Amino acid sequence: MQREKVLSIAERIAGLGYALWDERTRSYAFVSEQFARPYGLTPDAYIAQYRSYEDEAAWIHPDDRERYEAHHRSYLEDPRECSIEVRYRGSGNDFRHSREFFAPIFDDSGQLIQTVVVELHIGELKGAEEALRQAQKMEAVGQLTGGIAHDFNNLLAVIMGNLELISERSADVEGASEFIQMAMASAERGADLTRRLLTLSRKQATHAKTVDLRELADGMLELLRRTLGSQIGIEVNGPADLWHCRVDPGQFENSLLNLALNGRDAMNGGGTITIEFSNVEIAENYDVAESAFSPGRYVRVSVTDTGMGMTSEVVERALEPFFTTKRVGAGSGLGLSMVYGFAQQSGGHLTIVSEVKRGTTVRIFIPRDSDRSLADESAPSSVDLLRSRGECLLLVDDDESVLTMTSQMLRALGYAVKSSKSAREALEILAVSPQVDLLVTDVMLGDGYSGPELAREAGRRRPDLPVLFVSGFPQQKLEDSGFVSAEVPFLTKPFRRMDIAQAVRAALNGK
Repeated sequence: MQREKVLSIAERIAGLGYALWDERTRSYAFVSEQFARPYGLTPDAYIAQYRSYEDEAAWIHPDDRERYEAHHRSYLEDPRECSIEVRYRGSGNDFRHSREFFAPIFDDSGQLIQTVVVELHIGELKGAEEALRQAQKMEAVGQLTGGIAHDFNNLLAVIMGNLELISERSADVEGASEFIQMAMASAERGADLTRRLLTLSRKQATHAKTVDLRELADGMLELLRRTLGSQIGIEVNGPADLWHCRVDPGQFENSLLNLALNGRDAMNGGGTITIEFSNVEIAENYDVAESAFSPGRYVRVSVTDTGMGMTSEVVERALEPFFTTKRVGAGSGLGLSMVYGFAQQSGGHLTIVSEVKRGTTVRIFIPRDSDRSLADESAPSSVDLLRSRGECLLLVDDDESVLTMTSQMLRALGYAVKSSKSAREALEILAVSPQVDLLVTDVMLGDGYSGPELAREAGRRRPDLPVLFVSGFPQQKLEDSGFVSAEVPFLTKPFRRMDIAQAVRAALNGK
């Protein structure tokens, strides 16, 4: 009796059950409690209900049934130890992943008389495998986007910088301002596309602030109503004491907009999108569907539509980059993936609950900010406050167009600028220019030096010289590659005049 109890405990811990099928009586001779439990049956009830392999096949996922029956025929023709992975319907309507192992027992004449069946529940393992596949896909996209970001951001930096310079010099030209604003808006959309792709791969450096997510959503209501159209109703609910979170506000707003657009498209003509905020505490024994992240306190953002819903197969692929069920040209397949990237990058998680013809709910879980107070991170309101105080800058970039544009932008701010296209030339300039107050250098230089190597050599010659790194690569990617640390002053291309004005002043002030 003690042995049976120990075996039962071992079964439960291992997530498996076992049974003995008698080939002569075509029935189960024995079924363990753990084998029958997932079906909501006792061992005796299971034996009574299932008198053939065909009876069990009715519980198998339709997509797996033909493969299961072929496996069974093959086993009977050539009995040997083997296994198969299938999805069984459990006590509810959900299918669970199982791996079944078969081992034949023969009589003295070599005739198959019984089969030992062991069923291993592998739902958690499948979840881990899916998470690994998703991580690998994101890493592949990250390698792609990180690779193109540098060149693309260099081009945008030149375009946006020169547009600002042109804007200052053509204020008196009739109609010029409108054309410049249109060009700048297009360039900024290009920069935003790069940021969104980098967010998808979780390689984009965030500009996190402590915020009230409900306030951000309330501030977007007018934009959402105009974007979604009059046929879509929008409801926003949440407690007055919603916890604060530390996120990149722009990425959060972009995620909310993506989810709302997906909901609109799913409703195809009209319906309601409900955005609901709530404080939740994730315990160790939280719902299985939402247990893939650490216990703790989170703000849960639920976006629910009343649309057509998704099948389980579509839900399984919904977070894949470039996967879409929309017609060609109607969607990129990046929306949900980017929202997933935002959630992961913010230290949280995302889940999808959907039912065909009953709508979809996407839930984002964002960790509560332990600091609980809203940060005052307001930027200076005028670039005039950030102009030069007589300083001289050494500017280094191997892209001549970027070098020229940035130099002109800094001179317009009143700085004296010495420009160089290489690290070696920059060191020569530094040797004869003691008046240089700040080194501003691209991270990737094309003459055998990197920006950090230049900074180290400059530091040996001028230990008091501050450095500002500039790059078309996101800072996180450069940190991962060991080029820069998280503490160094850093400016990502493309940038506006206000951006570089703030970055230069902060570097000079040692902030």
